[in-house]
Amino acid sequence: MERTIFGDGSGNDLNTIAAIEFGDIGVVKVGNLACWEHAQPLLKYHAYSQHEDIHINGWPPIGDVAAEGIIYTELELKAIVTNRSLLDVVSHYSRPDLLELRVDTKQKHLVVSTKDKHEHA
Repeated sequence: MERTIFGDGSGNDLNTIAAIEFGDIGVVKVGNLACWEHAQPLLKYHAYSQHEDIHINGWPPIGDVAAEGIIYTELELKAIVTNRSLLDVVSHYSRPDLLELRVDTKQKHLVVSTKDKHEHA
């Protein structure tokens, strides 16, 4: 999705949330942004507005890479409800009566032929 920054991406690249079944827990919404996309407040707000439960951060390390590997952790998903009750950035605290973000998630094409439009005229 980082291509949205460089201009090669399209509106459908903004769909960064996947609903994943986690057995007894149920469906969990997992989201991702890559690298400098985290410096784009509107991209982050769009991800928040989709109510992601887990955010995977793809960001390069600062300095030398000491090792390559996979990190495993346990998550307390029930804490999401508590945390959202304390700070819910896309609910009434965000003042939707005053502020809004418009997102066009349709696929765009780099080249559009005008020939078809003129043939039907």
